[in-house]
Amino acid sequence: MPRFQLNEERENLFSLYQVVHPEVLSKIVGSRVFGLEQEVPLGGMKVDICGWAEGSNQNIYGEIQLIPADARHKEKIMKILTDIARGIVVWQALSFEKREHLIEEVKDFAKGLKRPIDILFVEINPNLFPFLENLKLFYSLDVISNLSLLSEVNEPFKKIAEYRGRDLFGEEEQDGTLEAVNGSQGQVVHEPLQHEPKSLSTRLGANIYILEEIRKKMAYYPGAYRAKSRLDTNAITFGAGNGNTFEISIRDNYSHVKLRIQKKNISTWMHVKMDKLIIENRIEYRINFKEERTSYIVDVPILSSAKRPRIEVLDEMVQVFKVFVEFFTKYFYEMEPERKVVGAR
Repeated sequence: MPRFQLNEERENLFSLYQVVHPEVLSKIVGSRVFGLEQEVPLGGMKVDICGWAEGSNQNIYGEIQLIPADARHKEKIMKILTDIARGIVVWQALSFEKREHLIEEVKDFAKGLKRPIDILFVEINPNLFPFLENLKLFYSLDVISNLSLLSEVNEPFKKIAEYRGRDLFGEEEQDGTLEAVNGSQGQVVHEPLQHEPKSLSTRLGANIYILEEIRKKMAYYPGAYRAKSRLDTNAITFGAGNGNTFEISIRDNYSHVKLRIQKKNISTWMHVKMDKLIIENRIEYRINFKEERTSYIVDVPILSSAKRPRIEVLDEMVQVFKVFVEFFTKYFYEMEPERKVVGAR
């Protein structure tokens, strides 16, 4: 058995901590970091965290591993370097001890690219791990409010090396948008959600508004901080656990807030159907049940005809989504009695 084991839930909590408390990363970068998101798509993969470093006017890309640096993550760092034109890359690992050759290989690779990219090599304080293990037991909607427990650890990061590509190769004047070199489908990585106001009559504008409102009104919801691969789309989705998803879709006559339950979770579907009246009384909306090829659907249709102001429709959708998340998160949690309940609502 290997000495170190990957723990995706723990890494997710640590990346979420940095997103919610960007001042932690700001100290390492040397300028205010904001607009961080998790799991940001780039060049056919997902970067753990991505945001904006204000002082240097640069995108920042963070890769996190709560194990010692390894060749697999080195390859991912090189892929990030290949796919961006400029920016700051932060490789976070438990340790780089006896792995200094990985640092040198990344530096040599970056020099060969001849791009204005800075790289920071950072070690993670292992004293954070007991706090992360404890957070894994929390009720999911109580996690955000308790991430501050990690701040009890002084100096969560230690910078051990850096590469200053911007000093070596300079950079052209920035316009606030940094384009990926090989981004999938022509994707542009930019300051997350710092858009000029968009028309709410467009799918993009409406979805941006909804996501921003969810992040403002549901700051306690971990799913709000995950990046969306596309916002110019008919529906935006959020994880609901065990393969199930919440979905928001805007349509001309009726828009929808849905819970999609995977076919494998038929027992959950049967419980939900039996509790229809209870659910309707609790969420104060009528629900419809539908069945598709791959999922069962709990649907709340919302009138969105041209007679209603667009912003009124979008605000109602956010409110229904809020109720959905709060109700069904607790509903599913109470269906898993084997998991220890900590800080349940």
